[in-house]
Parts: sequence; structure tokens; C-alpha cells
Amino acid sequence: MQFKGLIELGLQPVSIDLKKYFGKKDELLHIINDLGGIWVTGGNAFVLRTAYKLSGLDEIIEDLTASQQDFVYSGFSAGCCVLQKSFRGLEFVDDPADVKVSYGKDKEVIWNGLGLIDYVFVPHFESDHEESEVTNDEIKYYDENNIVYKTLRDGEVIIDEINKI
Repeated sequence: MQFKGLIELGLQPVSIDLKKYFGKKDELLHIINDLGGIWVTGGNAFVLRTAYKLSGLDEIIEDLTASQQDFVYSGFSAGCCVLQKSFRGLEFVDDPADVKVSYGKDKEVIWNGLGLIDYVFVPHFESDHEESEVTNDEIKYYDENNIVYKTLRDGEVIIDEINKI
């Protein structure tokens, strides 16, 4: 589990399953306020974005960013992709239909990210990861549509101060 690395850094991680907070934004806000930051794991970006919406985490992050409170948002793969403005192009890597499989046929796919960064992430670029090969299709889409992107190989990081852009 990813907790090991965080513990080695001297942190005290707590696991939060967003499904437990669907429709309970105030409860989630209380927990998030006590933490001072979050580390978001990867997975399917469309599924994660829907979990943000259903739990209210998207609004919590937007409010924390707008108020410029000291808050650290970190993560990898899908956990970073949710920060971008649009999910167009991510369908080459993540299946949008997984939203309906994960949360029900009545759930619509959300194609907008949080819009906190002005570029898109291409995680697992040229890496030993099952999604690495299809990132070339994603990059081709971004190039053809003049979309600014940053590639990240597994193990690389971007440190950015996010103020509401």
C-alpha cells in the first residue's frame, strides 16, 4: 500500500473512502479540515471525478483553493488528472463507461475537471506501466488539438503552487 512511503516521510496517513461520503459533504469537509492535505491515488480519472462530485470533494477543494488556506493536494495519475480543465483525450487511457459500472447506469460521465491547472497531465509516459503505450494516442490527440500537456514518467513529480487560475 502507498501508506508505507508516506509514513517513511514522517506523515500519518488516514484512508478515506469517498463512497462513504456520497451526499455527506459536511462530514467530509470536517475530516479534510483536520488533515491539512490529501494524497489522492490513481485509477480511472472519470470514476474518481464522479466520486469527487458525489462526495462534494470537488467543491471542498475549490473552496480551499479560493480561500488560499494552507492545504496540500498531492497524488498521482488520476489523482492529478482531476485538476485539469477537461477530460477530453483521457478516454484513450481511461474508459468513461466505467462510471456507470462503478456508480450506476443513472450516473452521467463528467468531462470537466476541477480547472485548477492550465495544462493536462499525461502520467505513465514511457514507463513500465500497463497504460504507458496508449499515452501515445492521448498525446497525439493533444497535439492535434493544440492542448498544452506535461508528460510524467513514473517516479517523476511536478510541484506547483495552485492558486485559482
